[in-house]
Amino acid sequence: MSVPSDVLGHLVTRKLVAFAGYTFLVYDYLLTLSLEVTYMWNTPWTVVKTLFLMNRYWNLIGQTFIMLEETGYLVHNSTQFCTAFELFLPFFVICSGESIRLLVAMRACAILGCKRSVAMTWYILYILYAIAVLGVVLYFFTHAGPLHFEYLDETGICITPAPLKLWTILFITLVLDSFLLVLVFYSLYRMTKVSRAVYCSRLIRLLARDAFLFYIATLFNSLFCILSWTLFRQDPRNMLSQLLSTPFIAVTGQHLVLNLRRLRTQPDSTRDLSREVARQMAAMSMSTDMEQSDLGLELGQLGNGRPVG
Repeated sequence: MSVPSDVLGHLVTRKLVAFAGYTFLVYDYLLTLSLEVTYMWNTPWTVVKTLFLMNRYWNLIGQTFIMLEETGYLVHNSTQFCTAFELFLPFFVICSGESIRLLVAMRACAILGCKRSVAMTWYILYILYAIAVLGVVLYFFTHAGPLHFEYLDETGICITPAPLKLWTILFITLVLDSFLLVLVFYSLYRMTKVSRAVYCSRLIRLLARDAFLFYIATLFNSLFCILSWTLFRQDPRNMLSQLLSTPFIAVTGQHLVLNLRRLRTQPDSTRDLSREVARQMAAMSMSTDMEQSDLGLELGQLGNGRPVG
């Protein structure tokens, strides 16, 4: 069976987008590797450190695997491989996106001194969201029937229509991302009201910028997924969102976490910093021991470097 010229054109677009997303992810990894060694590997093991490194290398390994599939080196005209790949893809995207969202929320709560009520609100929403996402994905895959891969022998690439109405799950993501943005900006507002003597305005602008960029990345991902899964449902371009916006979310989220890790205080504010540490520890006094230990380790590293990017 010959491949139509428009499908070949869509495949070229898909491969170019895959290359662009993968190059962006690898370039940023190499650019920030020294920062990772300094501010992650040379620090005690905490929940935040573990989650950050898992997300960082899960994205690199997963995107490398996807890139190899796009080149055709792994498929070998195997429907079994393509079936496994189509099952792997949504779980890779879910694990990548949700782990970085949880990580950003944990860092915001720890560094900015969120009270237990705010942290618990986030955790409850996150659990409900994760259950909803997993339920919807399982529902679509159990009711999708046998997967059909078009032009597999001719192209050597897994091409299958996107599940019908799977894009509706992205509306839940939009709500959760909006809540996360409100959480970070609310914490910034509290910090400006309570801790003006400790944190400079440049730090406030930096955190606000990173939080906003991360929100834009997640918003772009949701809208791009809805667009590609509806307009391009039947052609190879239905994978564009996974190939481009998933690395974008990973990079912006990791930058936000690294900048939160490298908070700089005013050099002449040692006494005020001690007061601020005590205030944040008091705000977290009702949290679990795990959260307290993580907060103490992170606050002990304040003022160690310049912000990322």
